[in-house]
Amino acid sequence: MKLIFKYLLVVLLPFVLAGCNSAKLALREQNWNSQPEYVVQGRQGFTFNQKLKFGEFATDKIKRSWTTTKAVSRYYDFSNITADFIKRHQAYSFTIQDTAGRALTISSAINVAKTDRTWTKGRSASSKFTSSDILKNNLYIIITNPDDESDLPWQLTLDNNAHYTNQRHAGTLYQTDQDYYYFVPVTKIKGSNGSHQASTFDVSGYEIFNQDNQPVAAVSLIDKGAVYFKTQAPAERLLLAGVCSALLLQPHDIED
Repeated sequence: MKLIFKYLLVVLLPFVLAGCNSAKLALREQNWNSQPEYVVQGRQGFTFNQKLKFGEFATDKIKRSWTTTKAVSRYYDFSNITADFIKRHQAYSFTIQDTAGRALTISSAINVAKTDRTWTKGRSASSKFTSSDILKNNLYIIITNPDDESDLPWQLTLDNNAHYTNQRHAGTLYQTDQDYYYFVPVTKIKGSNGSHQASTFDVSGYEIFNQDNQPVAAVSLIDKGAVYFKTQAPAERLLLAGVCSALLLQPHDIED
């Protein structure tokens, strides 16, 4: 019996240890080798009273809307997002705060058409970043400053299928035509020997670049999730932490 146990231990131990090591996002080493990895707490598990925490950032309780599967037009106003829900959609919102007390409100919705998007107080969207209309499998995000209602919100429409057609651009987070970031999908993971390998996920994460084509943040959607920053500016880190949190919280069981 002892011999059988030892044999099983020798055979199974490598698989057990391998399962304990989470896969890493395959990021460009020259950009991210020296940057800390902030593993996300609270992404997995029961969704009631769900909160996220990583680095110097934490969210309040994630508020989610009901979903509908009926093909009936439905008017729904959810935390700064106004949309006409035709099929099955979900919306969610939360506030994220850093340890210095700075905060932003994040509102997100799934599969929102361009014609359904509305900013509060009659603000119109920039035509520079809304010329294409992603009809399926998109994530729409509005980020607002709860302490300054006059501050223009940030917007992002992320194409979850962009990696099939354009591996260098999945969406643009913008406030004005001069203030924006763009998202590059990452489809590979880092192997145990450091090599980059194809992932079993369609998209393993995103690298985020500013308008000067400099990397400023990255987010891994693998397992618990992880966030990386190159920028040290507190306000910019908070903004990017907010949008990374929205990506991490995006439900993946919503039908197109």
